[in-house]
Amino acid sequence: RAAGTREDDFIARLFVASTHDYLLLFTNLGRAYCKKVYELPPASRTARGQPIVGLLNLREDETVQTVLPVNDFDGDRYVIFATAAGIVKKTPLKAFANMRSNGIIAIGLDETDHLINADLIEDGGTVLLFSNRGKVLRFTADVLRALSRTARGVSSMNFREGENGKVVSMLALSEEHAKSHAILIATDNGRGKRTSAEEIPVKGRRGFGVIAMQLKNSNKDAEIIGAIPALEEDDLMLITDGGVLVRTNMKQIRKIGRNTQGFNLIRLDAGRRLVGLARIAEEDENGGE
Repeated sequence: RAAGTREDDFIARLFVASTHDYLLLFTNLGRAYCKKVYELPPASRTARGQPIVGLLNLREDETVQTVLPVNDFDGDRYVIFATAAGIVKKTPLKAFANMRSNGIIAIGLDETDHLINADLIEDGGTVLLFSNRGKVLRFTADVLRALSRTARGVSSMNFREGENGKVVSMLALSEEHAKSHAILIATDNGRGKRTSAEEIPVKGRRGFGVIAMQLKNSNKDAEIIGAIPALEEDDLMLITDGGVLVRTNMKQIRKIGRNTQGFNLIRLDAGRRLVGLARIAEEDENGGE
């Protein structure tokens, strides 16, 4: 046992950090918080840990979307952001040094929008945006001009009128990983597949994207809920809205092309939907990424 969890909880990310490293935490409201690793309360190997809400001055309806470990703020790295409405932005990592304890604005958001993800990226890296309607838009980080913390960002993925489209996942890959990694895509009706990242063409920053997964026929009325990088040695954790967790190896999920429907990943009870997925990397379990 590496940590205790509740029945409907699981470990989604594990990484190695020194006591003087920083943890950058970004929320759905577009705010950023920072904690030194030594500020986290120590606990035993099997302890459940502390709720994040008890460590940060979160606002009402504010939840942490992602955590990024950082050892320093030097160099030419950026934090890249994506929102549900298809807004993207990259900001120099150094802009998040010397952060106040009550948090700072990381991206300006429209009233009806929210942050879905933030990640670290360097120039030359690849950005993939996935929509709930089965599309993916790929572009390089170089096409984005670096903006200040409080800036809103720029439009990227567009949605056709009446389709109720939204961005549900953003992946930031290095040039090397864009060539070597497959992408696992899953829908709320429990279907999914692995597709090579190289099958997704590089487009401009703005557009409707190309088909990431076919949602017709057996996937009728289904929506994509997320996409994650996937190596064959990784495991996949699936989570339903009924609190059921299923863990499987990526090798069991066949690798097929973009314009396909995928396969059943999990057997769902009547009325239940798949709501989350997470990659459990072998290198994490052997000592961190």
